[in-house]
Amino acid sequence: MNIVLLVSSIALLIVFIVFLAKLSQGRRYLLSKFASCNCIVFGKKGTGKDLIFNYVINHRKKPCFSNVQFNQKFCKPAKIGDFSCRPLTYSNFISGNISSIEKHITENADMYISDGGIALPSQYHGDLDKIYPSLPIFYALSRHLGNLNIHINTQNLTRVWDKLREQADAYFKTRWSLKIGPFIFTSFIYYEEYEAAKQSVRPYPIKLFFAKSESKANFEQFLATHGEVKKLLICQRVRDIHYDTRIFHNIVYGFPAPIKSKFAGQRSESDNVVIDQSHDPESVN
Repeated sequence: MNIVLLVSSIALLIVFIVFLAKLSQGRRYLLSKFASCNCIVFGKKGTGKDLIFNYVINHRKKPCFSNVQFNQKFCKPAKIGDFSCRPLTYSNFISGNISSIEKHITENADMYISDGGIALPSQYHGDLDKIYPSLPIFYALSRHLGNLNIHINTQNLTRVWDKLREQADAYFKTRWSLKIGPFIFTSFIYYEEYEAAKQSVRPYPIKLFFAKSESKANFEQFLATHGEVKKLLICQRVRDIHYDTRIFHNIVYGFPAPIKSKFAGQRSESDNVVIDQSHDPESVN
């Protein structure tokens, strides 16, 4: 009996260590990519897209901006059009006729755009070209212009304006989020390449050892074709979620939702910030 108990304890310890290593890997990948890339997070509703943003903002602990309120300590409200190099357009860069403009942005402060499929819908690209003519330029030059990144989340990857989504550097597809006691776990897949993310390519089957040289060759071919594709997991405390998980109820109806999301943490009245996009500074009448 003692031997069985000992073996069971060792097995549980190994499982726990592997589980912690998996969480550490998820944290490392997520924070490193958000620190160096323009990221797009996509997935079905309720799978944890805003939870990913919340996790990154809370763990990076750096000043940032967003179109809906997340962590007030680090994140301030901003309009999408604030991140532009207006009145410069592609025509100026093509012709080389570039005049200096005044700098309005804050250095090293990323922008987080929630529900990009609504704020920047690809099917209305004609309107977006008129309203945000220089946003794609700023998106491409964000490191040069402000040493910052712009991150977007959306239910469907192809719903985001193609002039932005095809320029992103990293893609994350949320799979599910699960609340267990005081913790919320979110599973997601990292994609290095846009086409792999668009096709929702499955990660290459994990093997401890390559049994044959052909297996290693297949893996290398997978990387060459799809780039890195990795299944990851993160965990955060429910009490660290302070954003309104049903913010669009407030935006559309003018008052907070009567019932919070199952993933909602504690929320104060000041968390119910609604950011008016109707008079975006880059808008063209």
